[in-house]
Amino acid sequence: MKPSGRIVNLASTVGRLDKYSDALQDRFRNPASVADVTKLMGEFADAVRRGKEGEEGWPSAAYAVSKAGVISMTRILAEELERDKSTVEVTCCCPGWVVTDMTKGRGYKTVDEGAQTPVLLALEGSGGRPGTFWTDEKIAEW
Repeated sequence: MKPSGRIVNLASTVGRLDKYSDALQDRFRNPASVADVTKLMGEFADAVRRGKEGEEGWPSAAYAVSKAGVISMTRILAEELERDKSTVEVTCCCPGWVVTDMTKGRGYKTVDEGAQTPVLLALEGSGGRPGTFWTDEKIAEW
């Protein structure tokens, strides 16, 4: 990757943390390393295998947890790159509910409209705010 390259991870607003226990929210928001996020995702998979995800503070939707993991991973990877003095920028975004096969033809955005935020971040960057989560061409709350 070129020194001024950009990585744009696709996440989703369903990855917001409002359905998690306070302890899990804290772990998603403040991992010390990429390995911490990987461990957290493994713990979710283990909780599902044991049928204990609800009891342990996880939401029931694996898709939502995977997107929370993408957002958390984006944040810590951006921090690690910054510490390493890298000029590669990492951000993530939600394209919105796009009419695709995945949504079974439902949604409120066309494919072109859904591409606007990721393309903006890829071509123009985040304006010096790496690790941020975006939707509708602006930073979103996580």
